[in-house]
Amino acid sequence: MKYIEDGVNAPTAEVYDKLIKELKPDLQARRRMDRLYMAIRKVPPPDICRTIAQNKDLVDAMRKLEGCNLTPDQIESVATLFASFQENREGEPIK
Repeated sequence: MKYIEDGVNAPTAEVYDKLIKELKPDLQARRRMDRLYMAIRKVPPPDICRTIAQNKDLVDAMRKLEGCNLTPDQIESVATLFASFQENREGEPIK
């Protein structure tokens, strides 16, 4: 834990998932934990990676983001997905 606290290393994806399940951080703490994890590991948190990998429409939309060539359906898919992230974090939408 000292390495994590000092920012020397972040836990593996599996350990991070277990920490989240065990600690059950509130939304603000989870955001801080996610930012630290991303800063050290240089990847999104494991739950976000899983969601992206399991959603072909989101992957396709993200590949087109740089050129801003999103179709209306892709934009709607991305908006729906991110809305579901917000609702699932605390059981209610983030304002």
